Amino acid sequence: MSVPGVFSGHPSTTAPAGADVTDIEWTPAERGDDGSGEVTIGHTATEDVNMPMTQEGARRLADRMFGDDKSELPLTGDGLHWVRRRWSQA
Repeated sequence: MSVPGVFSGHPSTTAPAGADVTDIEWTPAERGDDGSGEVTIGHTATEDVNMPMTQEGARRLADRMFGDDKSELPLTGDGLHWVRRRWSQA
């Protein structure tokens, strides 16, 4: 059983924390222009995690998880998708 908020249930001595996160997608709320929306975190070892988050919060999360090793892709409807480069080139 997975624990909410834990991204990796199997810590590795060779991989940095969060290395199993493959992508982060943010979609805006249907109404409102305050930057609210929902983020989906893609993970290799568990099901995707969804939670409410602002666009700025999602951007900070992507920066923290991927650093410079990411590609930012626009989505239809003002959404954003960040992909870890090593996964996007597979």
